[in-house]
Amino acid sequence: LDGPAGSPRVLLLHGLEGSSHSVYIQGFLAEVARRGWRGTALNFRSCARDPGDSSRMLPNRRPRLYHSGETGDLDFVVRHADMIGYSFVEKPADIMLLQAELARRRSDWARLALVAKIETPRAVRNLPDLIVQAAGRQPFAVMIARGDLAVEIGFERLAEMQEEMLWLCEAAHIPVIWATQVLDTLARTGVPSRAEVTDAAASVAAECVMLNKGPHVEEAVVALV
Repeated sequence: LDGPAGSPRVLLLHGLEGSSHSVYIQGFLAEVARRGWRGTALNFRSCARDPGDSSRMLPNRRPRLYHSGETGDLDFVVRHADMIGYSFVEKPADIMLLQAELARRRSDWARLALVAKIETPRAVRNLPDLIVQAAGRQPFAVMIARGDLAVEIGFERLAEMQEEMLWLCEAAHIPVIWATQVLDTLARTGVPSRAEVTDAAASVAAECVMLNKGPHVEEAVVALV
């Protein structure tokens, strides 16, 4: 996004997956433009568009790179943890890579439970294959990470997608964690909104509900029960 010469440039480094035309990126650039600044958003993967079809994303086929701390983190995990949360997992190869790294570090690695956070459209499309790759080898659960997912697919499709994922996981006997801002107003203020009460009621289809922190979180737990 160009702006007046000499104006500040804001640089956003946007995760492992994303689109330059996502709701999140477009909102960011609109705010930058409103302030009269220049803006650049860099998506580390899948940010190139097909020159022949501007609506089609070209996936980045290069091997995924990891920051220097991640393999060290795994060394700690295999010694102390019972469960691993896997953010931005998108395809079976991602899970295969993690499983291979765990197997190199621990002979009984399959005892470690894996929670896949479903946060991108590609992960939603590949969910059946993710389940097959993971659940056939170790305890497995799915977190419907609705915050990042809404950013990527848009609020218009969020309700539809979260219901489809619930049905799919139920059919496959995979436990689900219903996440992001459940009873958030209640946890923070002590009084829930009508909309979030309805959302909390929908969460009964999941095996686990994640609550945000707040001074009234105990009341939120009681409300869920």
